[in-house]
Amino acid sequence: MKKTFLAALLTTTFLTPAIADEINAASKIDAVTVFPQGAEITRLVKTQIKSGEHTLILDDLPGDVDPQSIRVSSITNGNLEIRSIDSNHVYVTSDAQIAGKRKELEIKIESLQDQITSFNQQKQTLNYQRKLIQDSAIRPITISQNNSETQNTNQDLGSLFDLVAQRLQKLDEQSLDLKIKIRKTSQQINDLNIKLHELAPKQHVKLNVAVDFASDKNMDAEFLVKYRIHNAGWQPFYDARLNIGEKNEAPDLELTRRAEIVQHTSENWENVVLTLSTTRSTGATSAPVLSPQNLGPLTFNPT
Repeated sequence: MKKTFLAALLTTTFLTPAIADEINAASKIDAVTVFPQGAEITRLVKTQIKSGEHTLILDDLPGDVDPQSIRVSSITNGNLEIRSIDSNHVYVTSDAQIAGKRKELEIKIESLQDQITSFNQQKQTLNYQRKLIQDSAIRPITISQNNSETQNTNQDLGSLFDLVAQRLQKLDEQSLDLKIKIRKTSQQINDLNIKLHELAPKQHVKLNVAVDFASDKNMDAEFLVKYRIHNAGWQPFYDARLNIGEKNEAPDLELTRRAEIVQHTSENWENVVLTLSTTRSTGATSAPVLSPQNLGPLTFNPT
């Protein structure tokens, strides 16, 4: 078994040979080493390759990877030479599935808005009927008796007022029912708009990595891709238990050390080998450069 390793300075463009075959392979996180600030991720890629020159394309790395930290090694049963590593940030929008859900929500919202328009038209019709009834009720009403006009009797007017009141009450009930329907439908539209906003197209950044290599024969190969991210870390916590014991016995203090791991990345660290390190990976490894400081004139005041 032969293992080759390359630590290359990354560029921002793919410099793949024109005759190289591209191999698109999925990677999975195999191990994570978490530092007090930052973490190193190890991804495993398994693929079958043929003899000749190839380019391994990895398009599932998160965009917050430090490009300068990427290292690639391979484990094969033959001769495999890694020649270069290139990277490129890609801005990706929402996928087709999210777009389909947004379209469904937009259709529902349009349908509910049409219902509100219909309810408002019905309200206008009720208001028009109300106005006609009220106008008819206030007009002088006469009946003809023996070719002469006389005012309606009090009984006739009472019956008329009862009829008008019944019609107006029915119109009020219909108007109230429409008002409730409009309020409920408007709330449904508001809820759907919130869901639509949550599914708004959002851009996220991915890092595409191209690994140029050459092999002398067909083989099964494993690639280990290591890189660092900054949005992660851990810090220790301690639980203290004090047992004072019986009289004349020395107290017993027990300390339990725990760790809280935090990461704000798009990666899933479940079911991986997790290691905690106290190394300050982002700290300085050499003495700082001291800048000269100019002192002003000194004064001495005797006491």
